Amino acid sequence: MLCELVRGYHAEFPLTEEDLAVLFPSVCMRMCVSAVLAREDIASRPENEYIVVSQVPVFAALKRLHAVDPGAVLERFRRACGFETKAENEPDRDEILARRERSLGPSLSVSYRDALKIVRGEGQYLFDDHGRGYVDCVNNVCHVGHCHPRVVGAAQEQIAKLNTNTRYLHDNVVTYAERLAGLLPDPLSVCY
Repeated sequence: MLCELVRGYHAEFPLTEEDLAVLFPSVCMRMCVSAVLAREDIASRPENEYIVVSQVPVFAALKRLHAVDPGAVLERFRRACGFETKAENEPDRDEILARRERSLGPSLSVSYRDALKIVRGEGQYLFDDHGRGYVDCVNNVCHVGHCHPRVVGAAQEQIAKLNTNTRYLHDNVVTYAERLAGLLPDPLSVCY
């Protein structure tokens, strides 16, 4: 629905790519402001049933929007306005799968019968190339989420110093293994 609205508006009042980049976040922010103001109204006038009832769909929409990939929305807005989109330049899933099978060993398998092309992660969600969000219960980041600012910061700090593997001696990997094993029962004392 938003894409059709953007397409119609753009036909009468042309939008720039910069306009489109801030449009979806602005819509979300406006809904948040509306919800906050309504909460203040509800607190000051709890007898006004209209305020309470009118906010139910707003909060439901905000909950749904939280799981939407803003990058995918931007791509759909760009397409609606006739701008070139990333998807037009990217290979489709079948082509990527065929290239993967030629380039990667079979021990690196793909999960699911219909392979997912995941392009981004944030918090507990992974987003595919169509903007569909999936709750990530499989990857090793579930306990802190994708793109957690502290994890990203720690990774940036480390990669600025050293980015290698365990074929060389380094204190950190041994210290980490000892600390991790110290949290586990006795039979689990070696890290792989």
